[in-house]
Amino acid sequence: MNSVRFVIVAAIAIWLAAACQQALSPRMAILGARPDFFLIVLTPLALWSSRRMGTLLGFICGLVQGAIAGANLVGYAMSRVIGGFTVSWSKQIGFQPNIVVIGVTAGAATLLCQLVFMFLAPPPGVFSFLGDTIGSALYNGVLAVPVYLLLKGILVPSIHSGL
Repeated sequence: MNSVRFVIVAAIAIWLAAACQQALSPRMAILGARPDFFLIVLTPLALWSSRRMGTLLGFICGLVQGAIAGANLVGYAMSRVIGGFTVSWSKQIGFQPNIVVIGVTAGAATLLCQLVFMFLAPPPGVFSFLGDTIGSALYNGVLAVPVYLLLKGILVPSIHSGL
C-alpha cells in the first residue's frame, strides 16, 4: 500500500467524518444511539496501519472530534488514541480485515473508546450513557462495513478476490 496515498485518503476520510459527525450524526439518532463517524473511519484505517500510525490516527480523530464537539478535548484524544492503538494492535493477534472483523472491531472499539471517555469525562447520567454507547456500538459496527469496502476499493485496488 502506497504510504502517500494512505495519508491523503486518511486525511480526506477524517475530514469527511468531521462533516458527517456535525451534519448527519444528530439526524441519524435512534433511541439516543448516534453513529460516531470518527470511529467508523478509524477502524478500517487502523486495521491497515502499524501500531504507531493507528495511534496517530486515533489522536487526530480525537483531536478533531473534541474540537468540533467543543467538549473535553483530552477525553476524546486519549480515548481515541487507545482505540486506534488497540485496533491496529489487533493485527498482531491474527485479525485480518474482512467484513465480519470490521463490524465486530468497530463495535468493540466504540465500546472501548466510550468507556475510556466515560472515566475521563464522567457524564451526568451513567446508565443512559452506557445504553447509548451499546446502541452506538451496534450502529458503528453496521456502518463500518460499507466504509471499509469503499476505503478498500481506494487503498487496495489490486485485491479483488474475497471481502
